Amino acid sequence: MGWLLGGVSIVILVLPVGAVLVFRVFQNILARETETDLIAQSIVIGEMWRDSWIEEGGGSPGRVGDVMPRDSTDDDYAPVDAVLDLRREVLPPLADPSRHAADREGPEWRAGARIAPALARSRAFSLSSARVLDAEGCAVAASGTWMGACFEDLPEVASALAGRYAAVARRRVSDSHEPPLASTAPMSRPRCRSS
Repeated sequence: MGWLLGGVSIVILVLPVGAVLVFRVFQNILARETETDLIAQSIVIGEMWRDSWIEEGGGSPGRVGDVMPRDSTDDDYAPVDAVLDLRREVLPPLADPSRHAADREGPEWRAGARIAPALARSRAFSLSSARVLDAEGCAVAASGTWMGACFEDLPEVASALAGRYAAVARRRVSDSHEPPLASTAPMSRPRCRSS
């Protein structure tokens, strides 16, 4: 009888630790799913902007291979895999940008102005904001604030400007109300950012 009581005591002590571990794994899976959704949204937004940029005289249509990452081994496909891992550091919220673009002319900005209304409308359904950055890391289109703000000093943006995908989790700070618990909103505490 004593060994049974001892066994039950051990299970009772170990159960909360196991629950915490399972919760952390599940939280990481949710973060990866959120990142995968953000990647898909980013690709569509990027291609909307690219089409507008071409129409505004920013470049020629080219082939699919012309937009592939430099290290792509395939001419037709370059899937972007989720890399976010909440076991790594969750970064602090974004600070106010230290620099804003002085020159807001050119095809990049005109293309940004063309897609900005669609970004703002889609925010209501996707529950995520988006910014399109130019080759200098400045926001040429945004679904919310910081239009024209430059983010080249952020590690995820620096990586993207160098041609590599990156994602980070940042603490959430928002002046708007949080979405309802039953919504499909990305995790409300850390905010996933992909570049």
